[in-house]
Amino acid sequence: LRELENDYKERCREVKIVARQQDWLIRATESVLKTVERHRKEDEVQEEVVRDYKLMRRSFLNERAEVRKRRQERLDTRERRRAVSVEGRDAVRQRRELSRVHTLRELVETERAQRMDEFANAMDSGIIPRFLR
Repeated sequence: LRELENDYKERCREVKIVARQQDWLIRATESVLKTVERHRKEDEVQEEVVRDYKLMRRSFLNERAEVRKRRQERLDTRERRRAVSVEGRDAVRQRRELSRVHTLRELVETERAQRMDEFANAMDSGIIPRFLR
């Protein structure tokens, strides 16, 4: 009877040990699964942060490129206007210079014609001696 009682106690102890081991295995497995799930969620959050950062960076770079493009367009427009203005001023200056040269030529020609007339009149009137003719 004592032996039977000891056998029963031994089996009960073994059942408790197996139950504790199974309990521990279940808790350990659940803990590992929770850790894996937590890491998976952290990875998803990290991927979302990286994706958002990339989108913001791309948006920033596109905006900066657009700003540079608009600035360059303004500079090009300003340069074209300046070139047109310079060409216009140069054309006006050239016309003014040509007009001045033409006026000076006419003045020189008029003065030469007057001197020739004066010389001819002086010769005709006898002011200039015959031997200079």
